[in-house]
Amino acid sequence: MKTKFKINTYKEKLYFWVIIYDTLQEFKDEVRKHEKKIGNKYRYVGELGLFNPYKKWVFKDGKHKKSNDIGTIRLIKDKLYPRNVYHELVHAALWQYRLKHRNKANFGEFIDKREEEFAHIYNQLLSKAIAGIYKFKLWK
Repeated sequence: MKTKFKINTYKEKLYFWVIIYDTLQEFKDEVRKHEKKIGNKYRYVGELGLFNPYKKWVFKDGKHKKSNDIGTIRLIKDKLYPRNVYHELVHAALWQYRLKHRNKANFGEFIDKREEEFAHIYNQLLSKAIAGIYKFKLWK
């Protein structure tokens, strides 16, 4: 069994799925299935979490449109350490930032508006992910 919920930043239509697997084996099986589906060889060797970034297109009202679903954050219940959650969310926040800024994530030498924007994206995703983890009583 797995726990699955969506997170997004405030006032943003783009969202990520967060999936928390009950077991490491369930996690690995799903990652293998995903990699096979997208044509990649199974290359993931870690056992703490994974972020799958993507862009999707859907057929709606007779037209192809971009989906607001832009990635999946995969975690394991017994490895749900804060550092693992935070780490995967950094990847998600950077992906959202890159999509908005045409694959550019250059923050320069000093803190500026670009870095502040990234920090806000990360903070909002992290807040919602933590709320979901508490909602499903995975942290106490």
